[in-house]
Amino acid sequence: MITVRCTKLKKMGLIILKPNKLLYKNLSAFLALGFGTGLSKKAPGTIGTLVALPFFFFLQLLPEYLIYLFIVTLFFVGVYVSDKTSQALGVSDPSSIVIDEITIGTLVALPFFFFLQLLPEYLIYLFIVTLFFVGVYVSDKTSRALGVSDPSSIVIDEIVGFLLLLILIAYPLIGTKILITDYNFVLAFILFRIFDIWKPFPINFLEQNYKGGFGIMIDDVGAAIYAYIIFILINYAI
Repeated sequence: MITVRCTKLKKMGLIILKPNKLLYKNLSAFLALGFGTGLSKKAPGTIGTLVALPFFFFLQLLPEYLIYLFIVTLFFVGVYVSDKTSQALGVSDPSSIVIDEITIGTLVALPFFFFLQLLPEYLIYLFIVTLFFVGVYVSDKTSRALGVSDPSSIVIDEIVGFLLLLILIAYPLIGTKILITDYNFVLAFILFRIFDIWKPFPINFLEQNYKGGFGIMIDDVGAAIYAYIIFILINYAI
């Protein structure tokens, strides 16, 4: 499939390059490859997502309206540079392109979280439940259209999962509210990524036995719950 894609691109007059050769060729590749983090041989998506942390700390210095403007702008920058780089690589969604992990997988959850703080608590949980089922529907439709059971390009599951974790910490159904400080955000992020990759039981069971949109979404919800339990234990231990 990749060979066919490369042949088509060559006929179109596009040059196919390897990621490491492309990195310093142009600004689009440099951004799309997450400043080089996408070239990591192990877990490029996770390492690329870590690049979001400096952006998060920077965003806290800005007024809220500029935060949303920044994320929206970064999203469209990501669309442009990802398209240019994927064409140059000859692959539709190469794992080396991690700007989508940086912008969508993590940062897109932040404006939702800021918005939710304006709502009554019962609406916060109603919102996340609704967003989950929206995610099930759109993930199912998109995965069928792409012909892949759980394509890496679908990240609404990560958005919902990480957002759920932040909500459980800041607005718990039982227990004391915990302020989302820089330290707590980083800890929550690390724990969520660990369980999202590790997928201990019953997350692995759910992922293997439920297909379609529900299967795509439910494992990240499980990762959020596991991350929340460990987060609370660490919080009480310190």
